[in-house]
Amino acid sequence: MATFAELLAELDELFGFFFDAGMAFNAAKQHLETLQKQFNVSDASRFMFGDGEPKGPPEQVLLDSLHSTTIGAIKTRMSRDALNSQRAAQSVIVFAYHIWEEKYRRSLVDQNGISLGTVESDVMGDLRLIRNAIIHNKAVADPPISRCKVITHFVPGKTIVLTDAIMFEIIRAIRSDFSART
Repeated sequence: MATFAELLAELDELFGFFFDAGMAFNAAKQHLETLQKQFNVSDASRFMFGDGEPKGPPEQVLLDSLHSTTIGAIKTRMSRDALNSQRAAQSVIVFAYHIWEEKYRRSLVDQNGISLGTVESDVMGDLRLIRNAIIHNKAVADPPISRCKVITHFVPGKTIVLTDAIMFEIIRAIRSDFSART
């Protein structure tokens, strides 16, 4: 049987991923900007991700690439609260709820090892509603989002934007809820 401390430890690793990703996006963007200045490369220049050294003419390299974009597009998606940050935050929300629902919610025990059955949590209930909108409604808040009790930033019909400030609030709310139970 699992404890709240084990749940918090696993979620803390997930939160670490979110913070690491943010630092990596920032460092990569700065590195690209340094390379651009050093080699006089514009934002419109092609950038391709592939496996190994490029082989063949440019057309074949493009076809063989795993992802092709421009340097400007990479820098844009690596900006604060932009696409990469949103995807990382969405991943954390989806995975945190999944860990809670599938691994811990029904197996938690109290400090004496006594099964708690199904544990309720307002913040995790909110994550369920946010997760459902992310997965099933392309990150547009749907009407059930108005039932959120703790994370109340989102309005039905509007895109769910998970800023750093909102993610910090979510992480603090989860820590507060489960730390109080250990």
